[in-house]
Amino acid sequence: LFDESNMDANVMQSITYYLCHLYGRCARSVSIPAPVYFADLVCARARYHVLAALNSGLVEKYSDEDSNSSSGSSSSSSSSSSKAESVKTELANIIALHKRVKRIM
Repeated sequence: LFDESNMDANVMQSITYYLCHLYGRCARSVSIPAPVYFADLVCARARYHVLAALNSGLVEKYSDEDSNSSSGSSSSSSSSSSKAESVKTELANIIALHKRVKRIM
């Protein structure tokens, strides 16, 4: 193994210690570093937002536009691609973090 960071064992031990003691929901050390827990929380939130988008009918609207563009002319395919972009933008807005959460994360 080659050590590119040039850190000694004490520095690595302190980094590991702090990463496993930074998790705010637990007063003790955790087995997984805190950034991994925070990433898991973000993914779980995004999952709920995507599921809400899927249940709201966005997917059906997108799939209908996709099937119409495959059988239509070039002008209808350009309009359907702009509609597809608007659906993607709408989904991105659904997944976006709330303005109060952006300050914290």
